[in-house]
Amino acid sequence: MRFENSKILVAEPKWTGHYPMFAALTAEALRTLSPSVTLSLTVESCDEPGCMAGLAATSVTDRIEARRSLPNLPGGYSMVTDAGGRLEWSLIAEEVASTKPDMIVLPSADAVACVRPANRPRQITTATIAGCVHGARFGYGGRGLRFLLRREWMRRRWRQSGIHLGSLDPVAVENRGSLPLRLLPHPRSTRSESPTASRSLPLNEQFGNRRVILAIGEHSNRKRTDRLILGWPDPAPENAVLVVAGRRGTEVDDALESRRGDLESGRIVSIDRTLSTAEFDGLLARADVTTAVYEQHVGISGVVFEAARLGTAVLASEEGGIGHVVREHGLGRVIPSADDAVLAAALADVASEDPRTDPALRNAFVKTGSQTSVAEAWQRLIPRNHHD
Repeated sequence: MRFENSKILVAEPKWTGHYPMFAALTAEALRTLSPSVTLSLTVESCDEPGCMAGLAATSVTDRIEARRSLPNLPGGYSMVTDAGGRLEWSLIAEEVASTKPDMIVLPSADAVACVRPANRPRQITTATIAGCVHGARFGYGGRGLRFLLRREWMRRRWRQSGIHLGSLDPVAVENRGSLPLRLLPHPRSTRSESPTASRSLPLNEQFGNRRVILAIGEHSNRKRTDRLILGWPDPAPENAVLVVAGRRGTEVDDALESRRGDLESGRIVSIDRTLSTAEFDGLLARADVTTAVYEQHVGISGVVFEAARLGTAVLASEEGGIGHVVREHGLGRVIPSADDAVLAAALADVASEDPRTDPALRNAFVKTGSQTSVAEAWQRLIPRNHHD
């Protein structure tokens, strides 16, 4: 079974973070191989009006069939366990029965790959299945017997799943053990890049000519955006503004409250909501530096890829896939993510000048995300001698 002329279902039951948009970009790339691609996302706006699933569907609806038909996954995502995988399969099952695909593509297969084929819903029996795993835990070193046992359990389950797996994370691929895992490029957004987009932002009058240092996306606890806020120079510089944009938790709220004076003076700007695609692109294009210093997030960041596309320098964690990508492709500067003193010094530096980048390496990296490159990489997940 190959992708060409197959009936492909791209199913994404997660509705938080970058998952729906990554699914939409993947589906659009696969459309270059087959005229029959269906993108299935969650049925309702689960978090707020204009949620990520809705934005993702709207971004491609004029080019591929986009369905808002999957039942909502409680909390937006499931744990990477057998139970979590069975839950996601149960949500996808009716969509498989309805569309009858030859190929099922799972843009986030971490949980469903924990489920043996015999334990999948009866509707999911004949289609070839390919997926991308994002959780890089199994590819990294760790301490203690519990970590090692968990890592080996995941590797074994993923080998047994019968799913042809890839990952965006080069470190995970290098350390895959006996798991057959291939590297997938991150798909490049095909949204129009107007040179005037960033100038149309309502906040630009507030930014003025100051440097913009950006923390953008969903600010989950493991990203520790609160440390970024607390590490911003105090007193805050007059020539720069720290912008925290996207949905966030109480830790970030508390950190912002501790900088109330800087908020009121406009030296820190808070945008606490899901951003539209135009706002997301506009802020990234306007920023001088965007940040991806995530203390407990060692995998890959969609923000890094979008920053590369828009030519914005990155200040990032040196650990894991994020550090590897930023170093290898000349995207900016990396620092140890857990060192508060180093973080504070780095923020003071980027408030004054850009990290060094390599435009030639960056441009070459961005080209790997073309629709053709992405589609061919997904196709390579399926061995040529594979039969249903």
